[in-house]
Amino acid sequence: PVEAKCKKKERALGAGAYWAFSGVANPSLTPAEIQDLRLGKKSVTAVGNSDANADASTLTAQVVCIKKPADEGLKIKLRDASASRDSGQGTNNGDVQNNDVTVECKKKERVIGAGAYWTFTGFADDNAQDPGKSPAQLQSLKVSKRSVFAEGGSDSNADSATIHVQAACLGKKK
Repeated sequence: PVEAKCKKKERALGAGAYWAFSGVANPSLTPAEIQDLRLGKKSVTAVGNSDANADASTLTAQVVCIKKPADEGLKIKLRDASASRDSGQGTNNGDVQNNDVTVECKKKERVIGAGAYWTFTGFADDNAQDPGKSPAQLQSLKVSKRSVFAEGGSDSNADSATIHVQAACLGKKK
């Protein structure tokens, strides 16, 4: 996991992540993925895997921060939703199970940031909560004016895999 943090008295609004490679001829053909992009109140955490044939692979997390939103009469609320799929100790054999989920802001709020991540329960081995050792990915993260949609696939050997989606919603204080 890689974390980007806001400064003291700042609040996280948005998240991003990307891979960079050195010593590789064509980075766009380099196999790498971002599995989780988790938006917190003051930070962003990214998790990913790379099978790059490069001298160096670097995963970078990005966070967009705002100073004292309450001073400007703004209210920021993290809203989330999730969808689970019970896989009953899958075999990790490439039979990917897809999940999708949407989270919405309240009526007078607007989306200003998004995140998505996976959690797992009931692993048969010692890697129970190590997302870097659990084959899962985010396939789509779509942001609209009032909602965030995430879709992903999991081939973990867990009893249950859950995809979570987050929306940073902006409204005005009453």
